[in-house]
Amino acid sequence: MPSKIYAFEDSTLSLFAPILSALQERSHTVTGLAERYGNQGVNDVVDALTALYALGAIRLDETQGVISLADETMV
Repeated sequence: MPSKIYAFEDSTLSLFAPILSALQERSHTVTGLAERYGNQGVNDVVDALTALYALGAIRLDETQGVISLADETMV
C-alpha cells in the first residue's frame, strides 16, 4: 500500500490499472502477467491479482489456467 515510505508507483495498487487493461485485451496466464509486470516483483503481481480477485474484478479459469476480466464494466 502507498504510504509516506512507499510511493504509489512502488505499491501493489499501481499494478491494478495495467493488469486490468491487459486483461481487457485478452486473457493471460499468471506467469505471463508476472513476466510482463514483474519488474516491481513477482510477489507484488500476485498480491495485485489476489486483491483484484477478492474484489471480483477478475476470474480464474482453472481448466485453461488463465485469468480474465470478471465483468467488462469494471474497467
